[in-house]
Amino acid sequence: MKLIIKGYLNKLLEANQLNESHLRKKLSSMSDYIASHPALHQRYLWVGPKPPPFDYDPDHYKLKEKDYSETDVRKRNSGETEKFPSEEICKTTRQWEQVNTTHDLYDNKVEVVQEEELQQFVFSYRCANLKGQCLGISALYHSECTERNGWMYMYYKKANDKAPQWGYVSAPHHCACKLQPKFIPTVATEEN
Repeated sequence: MKLIIKGYLNKLLEANQLNESHLRKKLSSMSDYIASHPALHQRYLWVGPKPPPFDYDPDHYKLKEKDYSETDVRKRNSGETEKFPSEEICKTTRQWEQVNTTHDLYDNKVEVVQEEELQQFVFSYRCANLKGQCLGISALYHSECTERNGWMYMYYKKANDKAPQWGYVSAPHHCACKLQPKFIPTVATEEN
């Protein structure tokens, strides 16, 4: 929240329109700005002097049974859903980490604002065996575990800009399996 307020005040001071009525109007609308700020609604972003003392638990955010419709609950309880054993095809490690330099949506190089008390951390799933083969993949395919980035709404500064701004930047997000067929069969076509 402190970082959102700081960004709001920096923008206000940049406007160079600090007459009393304008300042009162902007300060009175600050609570609405904070309440609707996109950074508050991100589960994978943490702002503080150090990473949080807890691991992100995706099960915490799952809906409880009472939140499902009656049809969904009946279908789940009657066994209509398919049940297969699950296993990670790419072993992953989960961690909070800092992103210092990255790029924005327009591929501009940016520096994420990291201050002593207001450091930004993102939660990511890293491949435990980067470039290793995926588990359980058919021998017809080459497989490789690769790390992918996602978009996080963070406070950053472009190289040429004076003031930092909020926006989407690329951040480590998950580990995925990349597949390529070992051979592509050719299909004979009949010519008339």
